[in-house]
Amino acid sequence: MPRASGAFSTSPLPPSPSRVSRTRERGFTLMELMVVVVILGILASWAAPGLANLSARMELDGEVQRIWQQLRRARLEAAQQGRPTWLCPSVDGTTCDASEGWSGTLLLFIDDDASTTLDADERLIGVSQPTSRRVAIDPGSLADGIGYTPLGFTQGRRAGSIVIANPALGTHAKKIVVHHARLRIADVASDSTDGPSQDE
Repeated sequence: MPRASGAFSTSPLPPSPSRVSRTRERGFTLMELMVVVVILGILASWAAPGLANLSARMELDGEVQRIWQQLRRARLEAAQQGRPTWLCPSVDGTTCDASEGWSGTLLLFIDDDASTTLDADERLIGVSQPTSRRVAIDPGSLADGIGYTPLGFTQGRRAGSIVIANPALGTHAKKIVVHHARLRIADVASDSTDGPSQDE
């Protein structure tokens, strides 16, 4: 009786055609890619105006906050130092000059002699640079600047509104209303009783 061999073959079996087709990776067709590109283009066209408005609003809010903070600082420094302060537009950052308006550099300093000029013996508190050049600022009657006394009142009891607008937003604008001893932010369309506002 022949003896059975104990050795087995270890060579792998070749995969069946159906098995190969199941493991093959599937890619995108050109038509599918074109559909995706068209959909992304449509979504981008819808989102672009909203993103542009968002950027314009951020620029507007940035300038509103810059001027608001400078006015608050002018009043605070006058009260803390017990000396009058003056906030004005400047071209070179060392002297008051309204030729470029409030859209440019702002200068804040101690104004002991109430001359609205930074003298050699007076302290410069700070220089503020604009956050955006696309924002238009109309200071109205405060074009040359505004100061505060140690009691927290504006020098000469001056009052007025600083209108801040971004042309990219059309007619939408904000204003900082300067009272003798109070500041307020509001939409240009609102008055003292209507519309959102920020008081101090």
